[in-house]
Amino acid sequence: MRIINFRITLLLLMVYSYAHSQCQADYTVVASNFEFFPSQLVVSPGETVAFVNIEGDHTLNGLTNSITGESFNNPVDIFLEQTTGNLEGVCMGVVPFDTAGIFSFDCSVGYNAQAGMNLEIVVDAFDLNDLMIDMYSEQTIPVSLSYYAFSLFCDSLITQSGPWTVFIPNNSAVEDILEYMNLGQFDALSIPNLSEILEYHIAEGNYFLEDLNDGEQLTTSQGQPLQITQANETTYVNGAQIVSSNYVAYNGVIHVIDSCLAPQDLPQSTVMEIIRSSESHQILEDAIVSIGLEDDLSVQATIDESIDGPGPWTVFAPTDDALAVFAEQLNIPSSEILNSQFISNIVKNHIVEYEIYSDEMFPGNVAVTLQNEQIVFETSDTNLLVTGSQNTVEIIVKDLKAYNGIVHVIDAVLSPSLPAVEGTCDIWQLELVSSSNQGWGSDELFLYKNNEFIETLTVFEGSQTRLYNFGVNIGDEIDLYYVPNGGGAPNKSFKLVDSDGGLIINSLSDLSSDVSSYVDIIACQTNEKEYCGKAKVQTFSDYNGGWYGTLDVYRNNSFEKSISMPVGYSQIAYLNVYANDSIKFIVNNPVWLEETGYIVTNTLGQLVVDEDEYLVAPQNSNNLIFCKTTTDDLTWNCLESSCVEQEDATGLFSSLTQCQEVCGTSTITDNSMQFNVYPNPSSGFFKIKSNLSKHKTELIVLDHYSRVVFKATFENDEYQLDLSNYPKGIYNLQFKSSTNLFTKKIVLI
Repeated sequence: MRIINFRITLLLLMVYSYAHSQCQADYTVVASNFEFFPSQLVVSPGETVAFVNIEGDHTLNGLTNSITGESFNNPVDIFLEQTTGNLEGVCMGVVPFDTAGIFSFDCSVGYNAQAGMNLEIVVDAFDLNDLMIDMYSEQTIPVSLSYYAFSLFCDSLITQSGPWTVFIPNNSAVEDILEYMNLGQFDALSIPNLSEILEYHIAEGNYFLEDLNDGEQLTTSQGQPLQITQANETTYVNGAQIVSSNYVAYNGVIHVIDSCLAPQDLPQSTVMEIIRSSESHQILEDAIVSIGLEDDLSVQATIDESIDGPGPWTVFAPTDDALAVFAEQLNIPSSEILNSQFISNIVKNHIVEYEIYSDEMFPGNVAVTLQNEQIVFETSDTNLLVTGSQNTVEIIVKDLKAYNGIVHVIDAVLSPSLPAVEGTCDIWQLELVSSSNQGWGSDELFLYKNNEFIETLTVFEGSQTRLYNFGVNIGDEIDLYYVPNGGGAPNKSFKLVDSDGGLIINSLSDLSSDVSSYVDIIACQTNEKEYCGKAKVQTFSDYNGGWYGTLDVYRNNSFEKSISMPVGYSQIAYLNVYANDSIKFIVNNPVWLEETGYIVTNTLGQLVVDEDEYLVAPQNSNNLIFCKTTTDDLTWNCLESSCVEQEDATGLFSSLTQCQEVCGTSTITDNSMQFNVYPNPSSGFFKIKSNLSKHKTELIVLDHYSRVVFKATFENDEYQLDLSNYPKGIYNLQFKSSTNLFTKKIVLI
């Protein structure tokens, strides 16, 4: 092969001067037996190639492959007729290569092509594609996001001779449209009409900025025109501003614009955007947002194949007028329909989670809404009708297409089957409150009745309250789980009232910051035993994840129930307290034991158990008696330091001895220290007078179970002890100094 190439090189040198005089060109290709030399050549657009035959009969065939019979599909058809060569060189012709691309040739004479006589000429130009690559790689012009799409879908245009004028959106414009369509950067490449959209950005002809005139229309490669407008020395294309211009390639020019262009008759971005952009669907838009379906109706399930739902969607969209009429039927103002507890039922009854076009609505066909109700399609004359469980509506605008579904406008509300609010015992109402129109954000309240889920409640954005009514039967157990997911107004609360307005639960009365859950609320209960009231059991989770275990309650050594805490920072349960019952609490297997805790308060709100210490595991609490009665007749009372027998058994003491232990002098003395307590008995306030001044004394009050219920330290010679909020009975009063401990019984009547 080296010998052959050497011979050809010598022949070229011999014939060059002669051939050059006949074939003046930028490059020369020599044809000899079974070979073009060189067999590959790279030229620039506008350059010429001379073809010289030095041996045998040859053609330059750029039309049809002589072996396969298939077209070469060259950018331009080229064919040079057969010539017979000689050693001086015969000029076959000079070919200008003005069009960029790859040109393939062979010799169609005899078996030259079969013997390998082939030629490839690459016309390499700095085209629009190269220009976009430079703009992308240099990062001086932010068009990288557009470049990906144009290079993938418009390669055949931006590498052709053109000329073309390309209006390329900058990165901000692409980011805006991606956000508008709820798509990621690479998801957008799956838009079904993307090629058509991009071709709408490419105009036929070479238009520099100064060539664009106000009112001019440019023909695009997509077919629809672009409108040029000018104002304040600024040029716009279909309303998009040209922000930088006149980037030149051999086959055209590029201008950068600040928004994306879209031809007519394309689907809108999402069904949610169709509703949002409609002036007659404001209430429906607010209702969709209020129940949290906005994001679902914006998911591009048909474009992004990696998404497993939700969607695509069919929305039967009632107008504002239709919803106002329906509000009147519910006997509420149209402005209050968003606060209706049935708003979720109403909205979901108009949405189907698959696409149904009008030409698929054959009479008798059935669909199922998100409310799990059937709708049936019918026709009347030329009208399309939709029949639900309660009524029939007419489609007045059909087939509004989006990339994630379709919207049909209807003339009335497709009424769902609304559940009756009733109960054999009472109708209770939940009122959720937000401190501002931000609502609760993502926070939710889960309502359970007898361990069955009833409803998810929240305060919707744009509102400050949400009311929800539900019926209860005697003995129904109600659980309210507050789930803090974040967002919304900083201050949230809820309360539960009965049909008479009586307060059952008020979250504001328990915590000022974090809202608690409430469980084991018994409806309309009857108390057969001697009922003392309700103790409050509050469980805590430092990591906001619940207990993953239970706090078990035993009454009189028999298991009564488990208090579970599935979510949140804190939860409150109320426990019925009966006379003489012994209660114990057993901590049962929380996963993160040191990050849980609980406290128990009695019927007066006084702390009885405190097992909520940071990073310390809570302990069991045994044999708690919240209230106690005695079978002895209470016949003695202490009045004015004397024991007086009460014949009506209304006294505080069951024996004279017990009374005398307390009654009499209330003075405690010990050498230089003296304490006087009066009045004793008292209905709430005890005055303590001592002979001490500027000496620190610790005061401790213990109940008749020897539990500390009050502590204080005083340094003055007088102190007033307030026990007005404590249960009536006998208490031990202790005075503790650095060297002595004195005890005195006091009576709270």
